[in-house]
Amino acid sequence: FSMFSGIGAFELAINKVFPKNKCLGFSEIVESKIDIYRKHFPGHKLYGDAAEIEWETIGPCDLLVGGFSCKSRSGARSFAQTVHGTDHDLSAETFEYIVQAIYRGQFKDFILENTMGQGRSKYSNEDIVQILSQELGKPVYIIKTEGCNFTGSNRKRIFFTSFPQITDQPVKIESFKYNLEPYEKVALGTKPPIRGLKRYDSHSEYREYLIEFMQKPSTRKTAKPGDKRWSMGFSSDTDKRCSKAFVTRCGYQPHVLIDRRGGDPLVRRWEISEIERLMGFPVGWTSIGVDKFGNNKQMGSTARTRSLGDSIIVPVIEYILENFLLDKKEKFKPKFVLD
Repeated sequence: FSMFSGIGAFELAINKVFPKNKCLGFSEIVESKIDIYRKHFPGHKLYGDAAEIEWETIGPCDLLVGGFSCKSRSGARSFAQTVHGTDHDLSAETFEYIVQAIYRGQFKDFILENTMGQGRSKYSNEDIVQILSQELGKPVYIIKTEGCNFTGSNRKRIFFTSFPQITDQPVKIESFKYNLEPYEKVALGTKPPIRGLKRYDSHSEYREYLIEFMQKPSTRKTAKPGDKRWSMGFSSDTDKRCSKAFVTRCGYQPHVLIDRRGGDPLVRRWEISEIERLMGFPVGWTSIGVDKFGNNKQMGSTARTRSLGDSIIVPVIEYILENFLLDKKEKFKPKFVLD
């Protein structure tokens, strides 16, 4: 069963590692993400809001997966006010939904994803491990991952699992540049977007706007006096091995790329196809959705980038699942081998 499913990162990875799996259902409330999910997994049953699921009605399940919110009270005030009309702790709330699922449901194992830091306002990593261990009745482990070792995205995440880490994660040597579109294609510039009531007449004009924007003082709480947006995580440079991690913000503000592959630095926005590769999805994964009436729909660029920014790197999930598989094989390995 999949909770807070987004656009199906867990499902895509599970299908690769366990081709004969059966999904009992998924839970998601954001319409644009549900539309994309339906396109790729039309046979999966939608349970909607996790708070309203009657877990006793869902049969025995081998694996519960999901990524609960990393947005604490301080970090998601405007988001919480927009979605819920209040300033409450999204991270604690979504984690408590998972605890309810484990307590009332019939799950043998779980894989739960969240951010590396302990910025949650109510539950620390240690609290989460203790609570989940009590509910499941067996040890709970933390597996730390770095996306740069899988696709080149500098996204650090932890997974709370009911099985230990058996293998070391791979270490990639290649730069994230292998995810980019050919320079000849992007150098022409994509159609300049509309910002407010202003349309940029040319790529060069939009480029100047990006440079001006990134030179402004950073408004992040961790910024020091004199820090500009360049230095606070919103730009990626092809001279470096890892790109900056994409977050939901990439749907609201420019998350720019300094592309040096053609000589003079080209300051540009990321192509959505490049973000899809960076997150481990096939190109075009977010382009088409299916509405509740079964009709195909073209997904807008903002919905696509927000959905990708909220997702999980697919090869990272595959690595976690491979450890899950190895753990099962180890437990069921015969203790004695007869000639």
